[in-house]
Amino acid sequence: LRSAADLSNFEFQRETFLARDGTAVGVMLAFKKGLRKDRNAPTIVLASGGLLPLPAPFYAPHLLAWFEKGGLLAVPLTDRALDVEDAGRWLVAKEYTRPERLAVAAVGRGALAAGVAAIRAPEVFRAAVLLSPLTDLLGLPRMAPGARWVRDYDPPEVPGSRARLAELSPLHRVEQGVPYPAFLVSAGSWDQEVHPAHSRKLAARL
Repeated sequence: LRSAADLSNFEFQRETFLARDGTAVGVMLAFKKGLRKDRNAPTIVLASGGLLPLPAPFYAPHLLAWFEKGGLLAVPLTDRALDVEDAGRWLVAKEYTRPERLAVAAVGRGALAAGVAAIRAPEVFRAAVLLSPLTDLLGLPRMAPGARWVRDYDPPEVPGSRARLAELSPLHRVEQGVPYPAFLVSAGSWDQEVHPAHSRKLAARL
């Protein structure tokens, strides 16, 4: 399908911020021209999926409506949960937005970073959207078809890996009594990449 959208109305910028560990992290920003830094822009931090630090190019027509309404999209060029969290803090510090108008979103493996960021920093994000997310790295070997993801992570039985996997898993970061952001978590009953139990278990835990 051919889009009739006039992309000249939109701006695309690459910025850099320092994560708390001193790492310089790139972030792509997209918005309609004329966006003001008044802490009022509804903003989505989109966490990339996969182990590579660069997200794949994509086209999403519904984002045009988001931009037309004054929305901002920020895509950190990283897959670390720490960087996703710090991207949110940077957007607030630069007065693009404020926590009440800030959400984090991701699909599949990228939701590992998005989910952990929202759970680690509930004061930074107002909402989290996790579509068919990986959430339980400790349970990966027991959940086909996603069991093949195990080759990308050390199995839980490997000495020293259990604590690291729990640190990376949104499911295992949830604590009782914490006022977490609003979560929208989806699951595909016949998903051939990520077992729906990942979504169901996180929803139940939250």
